[in-house]
Amino acid sequence: MKSSLLSRLNDAEVAAFCCCAADAPGWQREVEDFLRASALRSTEHVVGLRDDEDRLVGVSCFDPVTITELPLPNPVKVRGWSLLVMGVAVDHQGNGHAKTLLRETLGRMKQIDETRTVLRARAHADNAVSLRLLISDRLIKADVGER
Repeated sequence: MKSSLLSRLNDAEVAAFCCCAADAPGWQREVEDFLRASALRSTEHVVGLRDDEDRLVGVSCFDPVTITELPLPNPVKVRGWSLLVMGVAVDHQGNGHAKTLLRETLGRMKQIDETRTVLRARAHADNAVSLRLLISDRLIKADVGER
């Protein structure tokens, strides 16, 4: 697997990229729709994960932000990143590619601006895979809210 920071994906790649099964629950289809329709065309940074044959197997999108919610008592403005969406192609799920994509994304964030040290990411409450990924290896401290 190799990753690259992309300026944008071409329309054919966007149309062909599928990160949820046809019979997936609505919230999963919403994630795929968001990834395809808005994030891949409007976000500032896109990371693509490709297999050895240069097929797109994973995508993440992120933007620089000013985070004003931390710490909870007496919040201050902190320069950070907003991880908008991540997706791994259906036929590549379950092989550790999500963890690879997250690590590559975090590495690209650091390359772009190492002074941004806070990451904001949200996962749907029903998305146990993403929630586990976000807190695995202590990469990210995640708070899980109520549904």
